[in-house]
Amino acid sequence: MTPDLPATSKLALPGWPCQARIRDDLAWIAVPRDPETAPDGLARVLDRLRAEFASMGYEFDEQPPSKLALPVAGDGARWPNLLTRPRGSGPLHIVGAHYDAVPGTPGADDNASAVAALLHVMRCFAGKATRSPVVFAAYSLEEYGYLGSRAHVEALRAAKTEVAGMVSLEMVGFTSERQEYPVGLSWFYPKHGRFVAVVSDWSSRPFLARWAEGMRLAAGLDVQTLVVPGGGALVPAVRLSDHSPFWDAGYPALLVTDTSFYRNPHYHQPSDTLATLDVDFLARVAEGTARALGRLVGVE
Repeated sequence: MTPDLPATSKLALPGWPCQARIRDDLAWIAVPRDPETAPDGLARVLDRLRAEFASMGYEFDEQPPSKLALPVAGDGARWPNLLTRPRGSGPLHIVGAHYDAVPGTPGADDNASAVAALLHVMRCFAGKATRSPVVFAAYSLEEYGYLGSRAHVEALRAAKTEVAGMVSLEMVGFTSERQEYPVGLSWFYPKHGRFVAVVSDWSSRPFLARWAEGMRLAAGLDVQTLVVPGGGALVPAVRLSDHSPFWDAGYPALLVTDTSFYRNPHYHQPSDTLATLDVDFLARVAEGTARALGRLVGVE
């Protein structure tokens, strides 16, 4: 296990604030991109992601979803996961975000915001050696039952790969003065929606503690945590992202989110546009993600 790094690690973050680059990324990601209703948009985003991964110097593999599970029209294998190749040996740390959206929306928060954050983190680590191996993942077809992340989990299990922890970035760009919660949680958390939530299942508690500590190094970022029993069965909403196949397989995994429809009224609507996002908040989440990962994997 790699020891935590101090706050002043060798991870050099891009100049703060990084809103300009994040806005640029959001502009090309936040377009209609569904394999059935907007395949051209999805293809353009996928091609741009390939180009971005390559321009940062990452070697990566393309992993199609399982053909047995595809409910989408046409050849679902057109929409692979993009997975960077880890360097070094040891249990993997995985940070991922899905690049598809539901029909009829540009999906600015769901999930262009998380893809933009993922790209920011990747730029922070581009060209750097880490003490523990890292995989950055752009997952496909999350909106069709987590098909991309399920394929990733299947491959990891088949190869008997050890996973130190997986982090799913899911809707990380919306803030509100009003915050709702699942039944029973409103007594314990802020009434406002200006925080990022980090959610783990029971077995992922140690990973959650280390990750949240790192995220809190981002100035001005309020990080709230939640541990759910039973793989999230009692709070089904916390399962709605690519971490849930990892939970089900017994891997440590976290959900990092702005709480989705408990805060954002534009969820799965045509109104989920760039104009609704808080890019400063998104930039802070991206910075917190980079700092948390840096503390866990080390930077040579």
